[in-house]
Amino acid sequence: MSNGGGSSSSDDQRITPNQVAATAYGMAVLGVSDQELTAAVLQASGLWLQEAATALEQATRDSGPGVQYTAADKFLQQPGSGAASVAVAEGLAADAAAAGSSDIVEACGWSAADVASLLWGLGAAEVQPSLDWVWACTAVSQALMHRFQPTQLWGVLWGFAKMSHQPPQPWLASWLAAARQQLDSFSAEGLAHSIWALAALEHVPDRLWLRAFSGMVAYKVRSFMASELSMVLPGLSALGYKPRPEVCRTIIAQARRHLHTFKPSQLVAVLHAVASYPPANGAPASTSGWHPGRLFLFDFISQTSPPAAMGAWTGEQAAAVLWAFSRVRYIPDKRYLKSLLLHIQSQLPACGPDALTQALWGLAALQQQLPSRAWEQAWCRTALAVAGDFTPQALAHGLSAMAALRVQPPAELMQALTRAASGCLSSFTCMELGLMIAALADLHWRPSQAWMTAFVSQVASQLPAFENEDYGLLLFGLASLAEPLPPPLLGRLCAEAGRKLYGLSGEGLGLLVWGLAQYDYELGDGEDWWAAVYVECNSKWSSASLRGCGLMLVGLAQLGPRHLPSGDWESAYINRYKALTPNKPRSWHELLMGVRAAAGLEAGEPFPQSAWLHSMLLRLGRSWHMSEPDDDEAGGLAALIADINNQAAAASVAAVANDGDVRAGARPANTAAPAAAWGMATTVSRPQLHGLTSSHRSNGQHMLLQLEDYAGSAPTSATAVLL
Repeated sequence: MSNGGGSSSSDDQRITPNQVAATAYGMAVLGVSDQELTAAVLQASGLWLQEAATALEQATRDSGPGVQYTAADKFLQQPGSGAASVAVAEGLAADAAAAGSSDIVEACGWSAADVASLLWGLGAAEVQPSLDWVWACTAVSQALMHRFQPTQLWGVLWGFAKMSHQPPQPWLASWLAAARQQLDSFSAEGLAHSIWALAALEHVPDRLWLRAFSGMVAYKVRSFMASELSMVLPGLSALGYKPRPEVCRTIIAQARRHLHTFKPSQLVAVLHAVASYPPANGAPASTSGWHPGRLFLFDFISQTSPPAAMGAWTGEQAAAVLWAFSRVRYIPDKRYLKSLLLHIQSQLPACGPDALTQALWGLAALQQQLPSRAWEQAWCRTALAVAGDFTPQALAHGLSAMAALRVQPPAELMQALTRAASGCLSSFTCMELGLMIAALADLHWRPSQAWMTAFVSQVASQLPAFENEDYGLLLFGLASLAEPLPPPLLGRLCAEAGRKLYGLSGEGLGLLVWGLAQYDYELGDGEDWWAAVYVECNSKWSSASLRGCGLMLVGLAQLGPRHLPSGDWESAYINRYKALTPNKPRSWHELLMGVRAAAGLEAGEPFPQSAWLHSMLLRLGRSWHMSEPDDDEAGGLAALIADINNQAAAASVAAVANDGDVRAGARPANTAAPAAAWGMATTVSRPQLHGLTSSHRSNGQHMLLQLEDYAGSAPTSATAVLL
């Protein structure tokens, strides 16, 4: 190949665009990997592309008055190049169309087939061309967009995706329009590669285009084999689009027919994709169009049982499978689950933060115990080694899963995780801030005062954006960690929560009330605020866990006689508490200890002194047809409460302050509640997960760790809010 010198003789001897494209295509088909040959192809094609791009630019100038674009301007079309990139790209697209750009490009020796072959070949080789080359190829392919056939269209887009180059928006708009016109002529291979490329480029088409695309997939579904299905399903999932239920069922059925032909990595990709859209929390599994169904899952387990595909999975893939099972609310048989957890354990040293979080969260969401202390220790060792790489999302969900499984992390790990969080607090979403602080409270870990101050400052700056369970989680976590809050911030927080009470579940309302009680804060519009809370409770009891009910009861008792609920509210509360209590208490002592456990009262923390609490406990006992304590013989219920308080005080252990971040828990300075030692936890049921799945937060982007609770769970901690 010539080096592209300027003499006419050398121009005559240059390899033609058709020849250079055929060379690139042939190298990809034959699997030839030669750096010198690849460099020569890039150099030769770059000269021809630049020549065509220059001709297009000249035609743009000659087409009429307007903005004059230079080559340097067009380089701004690259992602991240600045605000001018959009204007440049739009101007180029409009002017090039007016100048008959396709004829100009073909006059320079380029045909649509040549450009498609060149991009496909270099994309298959995963070549990363220079900025000059990429710009020129983008301009030339834009000019030929309406000339591309279906196989050429997907090849061009796929080539740019493999090069990690995102064309400008006008180019993508032109591609989508051209593809829509010829969608019925796309093969299964073309459809699969197209949706994969769009997902890789993170470009989300409009819903009408996606609907037409998914309809065409369903129409041609019998032509889709394992390789195509393993691109279509993850592609649609990454773009945040779920087709109509009948389309989902059609695609899932085809995947099940070919499940035995999938490679191990493809099996993971398909299961992970269909798990991205689980049924709504509390809804039957059959209500989700993507739900794979028991037969699909049974076949999946049959195909992946050891020593089959499971042995070929990496730690990330195995963790993704466990996460997917939790999403579709499916617990595999004990033998399979044990094998999967053992395989994850063997791969833990090679796992990153996302895989570690997925494994732990999936295990907790399936309501399973930690496999062994050795498994837990291996997880903690790996997490410590990669703690600095944890993202805000992984930190929030990882800590929540640790709290749900009652992991006993070493101090070094907690210090490393909170240190990582301190470096990216400004990147946390509102949901992640709430999850993290509530999880730290459940883990009985109080970071340093400097960390807490920075956290509160971040909360104050993001307060208007908080919603749903965020308010309850924040107040619960901050109060549990003994962080004083200034009255103005408390007032703002309560005011914001009051405007968004509709988004809180019954569990979230319990957390909110308890947290507010710890600060003994009197609202300016208290009567209206509390009336709104009680009204919301009436329609949210079904989403309150046993702990949420316990915290609500203790919180209202700590607030004293101010703004107490009505008798109807009390009756609804008692009905919910009874429904959540697994066994009827056999004595008043057992009833009182159950309330303590539900509210998470720790050793040394007594029942509040409250006539209202005394009355509620009596009503609760009567509802179980328990005989009232005899005031003459036993001193009545007040004496029983005092006796239990004395027992709790005797069992209290002094909290030991470690050097660094762990400190004894003392209530905030502006609270009337007594101090509670961190020494021992008295909750009888283990914490479970708090899953937030507000679809409007994703903005079309699906978070990998956006999880839901496993069906049928009864959340019992601040990180276990059932939505």
